[in-house]
Amino acid sequence: MSMNIDKQSIQKILSSLTFYVNKYGLFLFIILSLGFASYMILTIQTLLIAEPSESMVMEKSKLNQATKIDESAVKKIKELKSANIEVRSLFENSRDNPFQE
Repeated sequence: MSMNIDKQSIQKILSSLTFYVNKYGLFLFIILSLGFASYMILTIQTLLIAEPSESMVMEKSKLNQATKIDESAVKKIKELKSANIEVRSLFENSRDNPFQE
């Protein structure tokens, strides 16, 4: 099976191809653009719906550690809060009406 490829046969094929591209180019462009937009929308939709696996959730949960509050610091803050009555009342008045002098 041998094919003769010469300059005239290539020009004939290219001329028929350019005819179809000129005639149906806009239609092909619109179809390809709609196909690409549909692909992007479906891909985004798939990524939005995707849920993480249990192993990923457990791995990230291990990284989150609860903060530990020092009990002596809590006691000290409570002591300071109860000891300074004037300052506390000054702050409470300022919270109620900040424009009052």
